[in-house]
Amino acid sequence: MRHALFYELMQNNAYMAYIRTHPKWYKLLYRHPEMMKEFIEEYKIENKLTFTDKIDKMSLLLQMVEMMM
Repeated sequence: MRHALFYELMQNNAYMAYIRTHPKWYKLLYRHPEMMKEFIEEYKIENKLTFTDKIDKMSLLLQMVEMMM
Protein backbone atom coordinates (compact mmCIF):
# COMPACT_ATOMS: atom_id res chain seq x y z
CA MET A 1 0.00 0.00 0.00
CA ARG A 2 1.37 3.39 -0.87
CA HIS A 3 2.35 5.62 2.00
CA ALA A 4 0.01 8.47 0.96
CA LEU A 5 -2.95 6.12 0.78
CA PHE A 6 -2.10 4.52 4.10
CA TYR A 7 -1.72 7.97 5.68
CA GLU A 8 -5.14 8.99 4.35
CA LEU A 9 -6.72 5.87 5.83
CA MET A 10 -4.99 6.43 9.17
CA GLN A 11 -6.40 9.96 9.37
CA ASN A 12 -9.96 8.63 9.30
CA ASN A 13 -10.70 6.18 12.12
CA ALA A 14 -14.00 5.18 10.50
CA TYR A 15 -12.15 4.01 7.36
CA MET A 16 -9.75 1.95 9.46
CA ALA A 17 -12.63 0.36 11.36
CA TYR A 18 -14.34 -0.48 8.07
CA ILE A 19 -11.17 -2.05 6.67
CA ARG A 20 -10.78 -4.13 9.83
CA THR A 21 -14.29 -5.54 9.38
CA HIS A 22 -13.89 -5.93 5.59
CA PRO A 23 -10.32 -7.21 5.01
CA LYS A 24 -10.93 -7.70 1.28
CA TRP A 25 -10.48 -3.94 0.94
CA TYR A 26 -7.06 -4.08 2.55
CA LYS A 27 -5.93 -6.53 -0.12
CA LEU A 28 -7.58 -4.60 -2.94
CA LEU A 29 -6.16 -1.25 -1.89
CA TYR A 30 -2.72 -2.76 -1.39
CA ARG A 31 -2.71 -4.16 -4.92
CA HIS A 32 -4.77 -1.42 -6.60
CA PRO A 33 -4.50 1.91 -4.77
CA GLU A 34 -6.49 3.57 -7.55
CA MET A 35 -9.60 1.83 -6.13
CA MET A 36 -9.73 4.29 -3.22
CA LYS A 37 -12.80 6.02 -4.72
CA GLU A 38 -14.66 2.71 -4.90
CA PHE A 39 -13.70 1.98 -1.31
CA ILE A 40 -15.03 5.33 -0.09
CA GLU A 41 -18.23 4.91 -2.10
CA GLU A 42 -18.89 1.44 -0.64
CA TYR A 43 -18.12 2.75 2.84
CA LYS A 44 -20.63 5.57 2.42
CA ILE A 45 -23.33 3.26 1.05
CA GLU A 46 -22.95 0.71 3.83
CA ASN A 47 -22.88 3.33 6.59
CA LYS A 48 -25.71 5.33 5.00
CA LEU A 49 -23.68 8.48 4.49
CA THR A 50 -24.69 9.22 0.90
CA PHE A 51 -26.54 12.35 -0.10
CA THR A 52 -29.83 10.48 -0.61
CA ASP A 53 -29.55 8.92 2.85
CA LYS A 54 -29.07 12.35 4.37
CA ILE A 55 -32.16 13.64 2.54
CA ASP A 56 -34.19 10.66 3.80
CA LYS A 57 -33.10 11.35 7.38
CA MET A 58 -34.09 14.99 7.02
CA SER A 59 -37.50 14.13 5.62
CA LEU A 60 -38.11 11.72 8.51
CA LEU A 61 -37.19 14.44 10.99
CA LEU A 62 -39.55 16.87 9.29
CA GLN A 63 -42.37 14.35 9.40
CA MET A 64 -41.75 13.78 13.07
CA VAL A 65 -41.84 17.52 13.74
CA GLU A 66 -45.09 17.85 11.78
CA MET A 67 -46.67 15.08 13.82
CA MET A 68 -45.70 16.80 17.05
CA MET A 69 -47.42 20.02 16.01
